[in-house]
Amino acid sequence: LDEAEGRVHARVTVSREFDAATKDAITAALTKALKKTVVTHVTVDERILGGVVVRVGDTVMDGSVKRRLVRLREKLIAAR
Repeated sequence: LDEAEGRVHARVTVSREFDAATKDAITAALTKALKKTVVTHVTVDERILGGVVVRVGDTVMDGSVKRRLVRLREKLIAAR
């Protein structure tokens, strides 16, 4: 039914709770980017330190601080 109605579910992981306006802004941005109606399911996980991780089906968009730090570490080690 979701597919027929052009709707997708997005699992949004954040480091801390946020207000309804922020959730609406994230939903609107995802709807615009994916060109489908997005239903967001928010999960709080302090391990990501900050930023947001979005999972839609098999696609993961990782904008977390933890991921950025890992990438920075990899670049520094590779530069040795």
